[in-house]
Amino acid sequence: MKIPLKAELINKSGRDILEITTGKETVEMSPPFKPYCIRHAPTGNFKCRDLHTGKEICAEKIDFYIEGAALNFWKSNTNAGREGGVYYKPYIEALCMDMPDFFVDYPTEEYDILYMDIEVATDGKGIFPGPDRLPIMMIGTALNDDPIICFSHDESEKSMLAEFIEYIIAIDPDIIVGYNSMGFDIPFIYERCMKYELKDIGLALSRTRRKIISKRSSKFGKNVPFYQTHKRVHFDIFSAVERDQVLVGEIKNMQMKTVGKYFNIPNIKDLPAEKKTNMLSAYMNERDEVTEYLVSDVNLTRELCKIYLPRFISLAEFMKIPLDMAVNGTPSLIPRIFIGRELVKRNIYPFESNMVRYEDTGTRYEAAYVTIDEKKKGFHKKVFKYDFMSMYPSSIRTFNLSPETTKIKEFREYTGEYRFCRKGNVMWLNIPDRNFNKDVVIKINLKDEGFLKKEMVEFFRQRKIIKQKMKDAETKGNKSEAQALHSYQWSIKVLMNSIYGVMGNPHLSVGDMAVGIAIVGLCRYIIRMVTEEYEDCVIEVDTDGIYTNRRLSVDTINEQIRKWIKGTFNVDSYMFVEEEEYNEGYFYKAKNYILRKTNGEIKKSGSGLKGSSKSKLFDDALNKCAIAVLDQNADMRKVVRELFDLKGKNIDDFILRTKLSMDVDAYAMPNAIQVRLANQVIHELKEEITPGTQLEYVKVITPDGYKLTYLVNDMRYIDFAYYAKEIKDVLEIFELDDIMQPKLQLSYRKA
Repeated sequence: MKIPLKAELINKSGRDILEITTGKETVEMSPPFKPYCIRHAPTGNFKCRDLHTGKEICAEKIDFYIEGAALNFWKSNTNAGREGGVYYKPYIEALCMDMPDFFVDYPTEEYDILYMDIEVATDGKGIFPGPDRLPIMMIGTALNDDPIICFSHDESEKSMLAEFIEYIIAIDPDIIVGYNSMGFDIPFIYERCMKYELKDIGLALSRTRRKIISKRSSKFGKNVPFYQTHKRVHFDIFSAVERDQVLVGEIKNMQMKTVGKYFNIPNIKDLPAEKKTNMLSAYMNERDEVTEYLVSDVNLTRELCKIYLPRFISLAEFMKIPLDMAVNGTPSLIPRIFIGRELVKRNIYPFESNMVRYEDTGTRYEAAYVTIDEKKKGFHKKVFKYDFMSMYPSSIRTFNLSPETTKIKEFREYTGEYRFCRKGNVMWLNIPDRNFNKDVVIKINLKDEGFLKKEMVEFFRQRKIIKQKMKDAETKGNKSEAQALHSYQWSIKVLMNSIYGVMGNPHLSVGDMAVGIAIVGLCRYIIRMVTEEYEDCVIEVDTDGIYTNRRLSVDTINEQIRKWIKGTFNVDSYMFVEEEEYNEGYFYKAKNYILRKTNGEIKKSGSGLKGSSKSKLFDDALNKCAIAVLDQNADMRKVVRELFDLKGKNIDDFILRTKLSMDVDAYAMPNAIQVRLANQVIHELKEEITPGTQLEYVKVITPDGYKLTYLVNDMRYIDFAYYAKEIKDVLEIFELDDIMQPKLQLSYRKA
């Protein structure tokens, strides 16, 4: 690995020390420069350019002895902590920007990876386990490719945890890997250890007795803590899966087994829902089966890590930053550093965020063009997608969009008309924005090549070369080389696609909303232009592509775009579409559709077709109707009849889920579902409940209306009319609601 695992700035005895961890070693040193802030000062001797105005200014650069002092100065000199007038960046981020090659001098030659998963003694009450009420039953681990080791709750949980701590300290892994481990496994283990005063858990997780930092983040739900460890990287695969745009529309949920099946990982073992919600009983009665389940999960964690971790290593190496920053940084961190480097190189500094720059108009500008032809909703025998390749990065390259070249000149009265022209070396855009209810007039400097365009040209060039090398490696059967090349080109693609988000983010300073509006406005106009040209066959428009019911000529579309761009702006076009063919498709509403690929796989897109908040009955009905409609030869009456036949169903088919997102008393509505269920936990189960707890429940006909699954002891209390409505909702999606719906066929039995 060409970069270190981790870098941290810590304060020892009142002075900042830079810690750099490379494998088993940690180097301590004085920071290469002092923390600093820059502020406007008419008599200052620091000359630079202001990003927003583009003008050269006099400023004052203030050095601080410690990072905390720089942070406090920034906070006290800005409006409510926003960047308004003072430039400041957290030290490690500033180090990556100001000295881009600094960390390549600290490579990690070798590293050990510990894979882990835990099983908690759930008790069947339908309450998502919390460390305050349920013990850990088993911990499964594997070091690198070694055999899997399971620690079990034989004598006591305390002794098992103590043995686990000794094990981690002994093997001293460099990277700890889990799935949803940042939000669940690590906090759970830490809190259970604290219960037994096993304080060496901090040393085990962090290689130091320094206090583990507990934070709360919207990344895991605003009331869910996660733990930031020291001197060791914690890689949560779940966060990587969340960022994987390839999976969008391909999988129903982001559960580990769902992702594993998508990647065709073999030998995935699952348990019935009733066993997973009562693992204590399953462990007592069928220990071998539970152990096999845990071993399977650890192995699955290892195999998924082999897919995702190399991508982040490549990203970190490409950016020359510590691995931990790539793995655990916010999605905006990498593009922030990339853009910040380019600005510093040009002596350009941002002194306020988009929110401050554009406080008069706001920053919620109009998004991409998405629509559906109401007359073409429904089934189509053949579907073709014409997708713009890297649409937003390509627009940056085509139109020279960059923070230093692209400026908003004024906001005018809304006309709804797009107007464009070029005068000399200046491109003028008049982009109507419905959110602002204004026309936004943007000036683009074509004389000087923007750094974003320059870098995009290089990124496209590199990806083309890498893809060819990857293809050659695959042809030669060199799988490991092909995978490494794939990870490398993936890291470049991630950076390219993330830049747009930084430009329009109201809270960030290194980008500028002018670039965001120009990107989305130009792309919105181009895709509308293509849509109008082929209006007779366009079914749906989805941000960066169109779906049609007949084949079009890719060359013709690309030539039309080229001519418009060349004729209007006298610049070369790098906006190209490519074709993707589907066997059948069903379009429900904008961004909600079902497609069958040419290999037979079915792709669902859109929240209305995911049913993540619905019961298993909804899921089953959706899948059966989708196949029946795409097949077009099914007996629809028979399909509907089978959907309403609930004989043989058990309580798991009716389970719904919700989460207690705040304290019970904080809810404004006392009859909210979460409040009702929380009160059942408190008063009927006689247990405490904390924010972040997930609750399983069933809709019932009793006065409660909703009942924790554990408290439903007779299926006759289930509100079958509610679940029949869920099935009817599915029928409406596929326009099958006019088929006579039979009475529910039920068989009552104890839950």
